[in-house]
Amino acid sequence: MKGPERDYSCFGSEQKGVFHRPRTFIDNFSTTLHSNTNDFPLTEKQKKMIKVYGMKTCPDCQWVHGQIQGDDRFQMIDIGEHVVLMKEFLRLRDSHAEFDEAKKLGMAGIPCFLLEDGSVTLDPAAVGLLAEPADGPACSLNGQGC
Repeated sequence: MKGPERDYSCFGSEQKGVFHRPRTFIDNFSTTLHSNTNDFPLTEKQKKMIKVYGMKTCPDCQWVHGQIQGDDRFQMIDIGEHVVLMKEFLRLRDSHAEFDEAKKLGMAGIPCFLLEDGSVTLDPAAVGLLAEPADGPACSLNGQGC
C-alpha cells in the first residue's frame, strides 16, 4: 500500500513525492558529502585536495590548521560546524581501520586526513605537516591526544 503523495517543493523539488536537497551554505564546507552522486560534481581542484577533518576546539586540530592556512592543497572541515559534517566524519571513522587504535584509546581520531586517493591517515607527517609536540595541550580524557 502506497502512502499519500507529499509536496516537498518548499525544499527545492518541483516533483511531488521526490525530495532533492537544495544547495545550501553547508555545501561550501563539505563537497565530499555529494562525491558519490552527480548532484554536485567535484571540481578538479577539489579532487586534488587533502581534506582535514577536525574541530576548532581541538588543540591538535588548531596546530594543524595553523600549518595549512593559505595552502590550497588542504581543505579544513570543522566537524563541529554542523551535524551534517559530523555525520560525514563519523561515516569515515566507522569505515576505516586507521581509526581502530584511536577508538581503543578513547580518542575521537582528529585531526584526520582524507587523501585524494580515498585513503585515510591520522599522522600529520604523512601529509607533510609537523605533529604537535608531545608536551602540548590535549583534549582526550587521558590527556594524551584528540
